[in-house]
Amino acid sequence: MIGLLRPAFALPSLALFAAVTGASAQEGGKTLSISSAAEQVRISATMNERVEAARDLAILTSRMNRADVSEDDVALLISMLDTKDDAVRFWVAAALGNLGPSATAAVPKLQMLLPETDCLDGAVTSAAAIRGALRKIGAEVPSEAQCERKPVRR
Repeated sequence: MIGLLRPAFALPSLALFAAVTGASAQEGGKTLSISSAAEQVRISATMNERVEAARDLAILTSRMNRADVSEDDVALLISMLDTKDDAVRFWVAAALGNLGPSATAAVPKLQMLLPETDCLDGAVTSAAAIRGALRKIGAEVPSEAQCERKPVRR
């Protein structure tokens, strides 16, 4: 999974997102939205493409005005946490964290996922991003679960 995590400054696919609806940010003169970025994650054919698109979604949320983020945008991101691809979940959690208190609705889902993600075996799992998101949102961060490690799904 480490090979899948590219530096945040690499943005090749972010410029491909077209504006549809919802919160948006500017990148290279184009307006990019959470919904169009989420759609890119959904339609990507390979795991690597999905991870890259999810990473781009996190970058997008780090650049947008939180006042422009709707409840529908947050609900869409929350629904994306249900993925079985832990690397995608990592970036979706990071995207929610970037929204800060605007993503308060995600707290129950993030807290529910922690016991499962804490028990994944891997150098980097979504548990770290989930904990970071909870901190940025201003929510309680549960202590790490005691468990036998499970292999990360790849």
